[in-house]
Amino acid sequence: MEADKLTLKPLWGEPNKEITISWPAVSHIELTTPAHVVLRSGTFDGTIKSDRSGGMQIASGAMQTGMLRRDDIVAINPVKPVDPAAFKYTGRLDAGLGFARGNTETNNYYFSGKLKAENTLHRTVIKGEVRHETGANSVVTTDRSRLSSKYDRFLSTRRYLYAQGIVEQDKLASIDLRTTAGVGSGYQVYREENLNLGLESGLSHIRTQYHNAPTENKGALRLGVDYNQYFWNRGLKVENASEVFIPLSSAQGLLLRSKTALLVPVGKNIATGLAFTADWDRNPAPDKKPLDTSLQATLGYGF
Repeated sequence: MEADKLTLKPLWGEPNKEITISWPAVSHIELTTPAHVVLRSGTFDGTIKSDRSGGMQIASGAMQTGMLRRDDIVAINPVKPVDPAAFKYTGRLDAGLGFARGNTETNNYYFSGKLKAENTLHRTVIKGEVRHETGANSVVTTDRSRLSSKYDRFLSTRRYLYAQGIVEQDKLASIDLRTTAGVGSGYQVYREENLNLGLESGLSHIRTQYHNAPTENKGALRLGVDYNQYFWNRGLKVENASEVFIPLSSAQGLLLRSKTALLVPVGKNIATGLAFTADWDRNPAPDKKPLDTSLQATLGYGF
């Protein structure tokens, strides 16, 4: 097994014919013949025993590892040398376009992208989003963009420290530029191929330049949740990234952002889905509403 693919060469059927199975689809595995196993924490040579409930152990004579999960195993008898500390790169680009003509005339486009690089100790995630919509008589009704980056340094398999930076603008909310910089700690409840859940807390500094109001600077407590999970044998993926910024001086300036996406694969690297975002600013610019929501159908490419 390597690169998330388990390859079997059965003793029956056509000679030398191989069967390939997606590693995330394997519930458990047992090997009575010693194998070279690459773990996230190093390498081990021995047999593999399973408790039939997702837990596994590697045994070499009287020596045994602690209980393992499937996702702790990086490779089994790899054809090429495997470095468990090597970075793994994943990403996705989603787009949505729309227009209406007749009694209503609107044009809109939506682009979002995500790039992630991670190994056992380091994780960097960069996200970007652009949304624009015009209505009748070419009146702009939505014009917003956001770029964020976050670096995580794992202190153990669960706990990590993070540093985050965000740059965004929302012309309809009279925000010419908002920058956020913060640090904190997180706890990775799950870190698996089919399920990820991280909880974070930290401190941030937020600077907002308004179009029609004085520039605002404030410190805030940040609470964040990052969740994604596959269902129905990877036939549906649910994602949610939410964060709330609670000002240290007054709760009047509380900020909340949440994005939920439902993704359905329609090809090897193609997925269609729905993305719902909600932004709440308890103290918006003059004459602006505190809550801003949107729902967008998307078509995306992932790798």
